Amino acid sequence: MRMLDDPTKITSDVVGSVIMYHHMAENFRNMSEVQYDLEMILERLSQLEMRDGKK
Repeated sequence: MRMLDDPTKITSDVVGSVIMYHHMAENFRNMSEVQYDLEMILERLSQLEMRDGKK
């Protein structure tokens, strides 16, 4: 097994990964809160007829 050239890079990488994971979890929570509304909007839009008669 090879030793790392600069072990301090591990710390910043781990901290960065935890921060990114937190952002991902927040994004998931926020999207989950509006998921039902967005799905209902998409469903309604899919039922509308276009002016030229096409769906």
